[in-house]
Amino acid sequence: MTTIEIATHLAPVLEQFAGRTFTEKIAGVLGREIHRNLMECEQSMLALEIRYGMGFLEFDRQLEAGQLGDEFQWPLEADAMRWQDLIEEKRHWLSQLRAVSVLSEQSANEH
Repeated sequence: MTTIEIATHLAPVLEQFAGRTFTEKIAGVLGREIHRNLMECEQSMLALEIRYGMGFLEFDRQLEAGQLGDEFQWPLEADAMRWQDLIEEKRHWLSQLRAVSVLSEQSANEH
């Protein structure tokens, strides 16, 4: 396990968060921030689903079939790239959330 140093003036602030140990408290803060990032990602994906009236898989299928217009026109290409990036971003944040959840569980089991 890696040891981190917390600035003296931040320790009382961290004490106010839920959790018995600093590890649990930090895991909670990280978990909430990761959830926030996931929500922003989901909202951006939802906006694209609303704009095109379909999910990404159908969008991608229609795009490659030429049913949405020229796939290399900038607005369409930009949305396709953004949507793909959002899918990867969501995978990343879910992975990070799993890591934080494991950390929280390990810390709780130690007590």
